[in-house]
Amino acid sequence: QRRDIFTDDTLAWAYFQNHRLAEAAATSARALRTGTRDRQVLYHAAAIHHALGKHAEARRLLDRALLGHPHFAVVTDDRVRMRPLRPMP
Repeated sequence: QRRDIFTDDTLAWAYFQNHRLAEAAATSARALRTGTRDRQVLYHAAAIHHALGKHAEARRLLDRALLGHPHFAVVTDDRVRMRPLRPMP
């Protein structure tokens, strides 16, 4: 019943993880409604847009997520799981 941006982001990410992209996109849009600068919310939105083939918008959102935080660890951040990592050779 909560309608704050962090709840919307969590729900959007759950939809994304379950391949329910249309619902993920709609819920992510609600999470972005305030113009948040939260890196996790922006990164999740970028991943959702990327999965939908909206690459320009995904890049814009990712750039916003990294703005002022060039060392944001999208690979090691345990909240971020877009695709499995390749094993080291």
